[in-house]
Amino acid sequence: MRDVNFTKLARKRGIVTRLGMNCAAATCPICGGPNECQLATTDAYKGPCWCAGETFTDALLASVPEEARRIHCICPRCVITARRLEMKARPLPRAEAGDFYIEGGRVVFTAQYHQRRGYCCGNGCRHCPFTAMEFEMAVMEQRGKP
Repeated sequence: MRDVNFTKLARKRGIVTRLGMNCAAATCPICGGPNECQLATTDAYKGPCWCAGETFTDALLASVPEEARRIHCICPRCVITARRLEMKARPLPRAEAGDFYIEGGRVVFTAQYHQRRGYCCGNGCRHCPFTAMEFEMAVMEQRGKP
C-alpha cells in the first residue's frame, strides 16, 4: 500500500492553506452550504470522508463550476438531491416476492424493495433503509419546501 501525505494532497488541491483551513474549500460549490469534507477540517484525525463510499453521477459532477473542480467537495444534501431526481425519473420497480407483506390490511414494503426503488418517499416507512437526512429532505419535498 502506498503511503499518502494527506496534508500535501489537500494543500495541492487548495483545501489547506498555511494558516489552516481554507473556508471556501469547506463549502459546496453547488448550494454554498457546508460540504462536511474531512480534508477541509482542522481535526487531527481525519478518518475516511463521508463521500468515500458515494457514487457521483456525471450530471452532478458537470454541475460543479469549472473554477471549483478539484478544490471544492459537493455536500451530502446535493448528492442526495441529485440521486432522488435521477431515481424519481425512472419507473418504480415492480414488487416481487419478498418485497412486501400484508399486516392489518396494509401493504408493508421491506427494506429490500426500498433499496431497489432508490430513494426515501418521506412516509416514515417501517423498514426505510435511508438516512435521517434523506427522510428529512423527502418530507420537505412533500410539503413543497426546497
